[in-house]
Amino acid sequence: MQSEWYTQQISGNLMGPDFGKMQKMQPDIVAFNGVAFQYKDHPLTAEPGQRVRLYGVNAGPSMWSAFHVVGAIFDKVYTDGDPKHSRSHVSTYTVAPGEGTVFDLVIPDAGEYVFVDHAFAHLDKGAAGVLDIRKPGQALGKPNISKIPGGAAQAAAPAVAPAASGPYKFDAQRGEQLYTANCAACHQATGTGLPGAFPPLVKNAAVLDADPTMQLRTILHGLSGVAIDGVSYPSHMPPLAEALSDADVADIANHERTSWGNQGKLVTADQVKAQR
Repeated sequence: MQSEWYTQQISGNLMGPDFGKMQKMQPDIVAFNGVAFQYKDHPLTAEPGQRVRLYGVNAGPSMWSAFHVVGAIFDKVYTDGDPKHSRSHVSTYTVAPGEGTVFDLVIPDAGEYVFVDHAFAHLDKGAAGVLDIRKPGQALGKPNISKIPGGAAQAAAPAVAPAASGPYKFDAQRGEQLYTANCAACHQATGTGLPGAFPPLVKNAAVLDADPTMQLRTILHGLSGVAIDGVSYPSHMPPLAEALSDADVADIANHERTSWGNQGKLVTADQVKAQR
């Protein structure tokens, strides 16, 4: 059962529902059977060549699920209560909120196969688990992967240093590192975005605006369904408030305001705090 959790801290470890988050469809967790990533540490098991049947329900309350097993194909997908309505050889099947679906698959080779909600914003919040396919006592071994001749090893991304103590001061190097870690995959290292998917930050009106409210609220709380400079983008900007401090958000915003030819007014951590 896939479901979303919209929560707020009541006191101590006591959590309660957050109706505002639910209305905005900004869940804290998207999980299978109530616990994020639980089937990563405790996989579902079967043997090679054995038919596996997964009974899936999307409890929602609001988000659709793109159910998929990485590296496998569903032999049969039963979309409702009539077995005559099955579909064959399906890679990914969309399950609506409130809908139940039965998935059959047969995996011939031993291995660990990840099952996910292929909407990666949901996967990142917990909608991922593992099918461990092997005979009892069978070791999986290591994958047969070799380095491309002449290829240079990719350097690991540098760790982001903690913000300096005391009053906030923009750290350009730290801002670039935080932007690379949190924003560059969508908006690109050059700030040009992806046409039709993610808006550019170069000459972006919200980035250049002396009033940083729109920019800061977007970083903190996410954004979708709003035209940017007159252009609509279908991709959802996820909220980063829980993952980033006020100084982190300020450094990212200021990196965007001072890079790629942008000449925006610097923001402060206090301005971020006010929008949080």
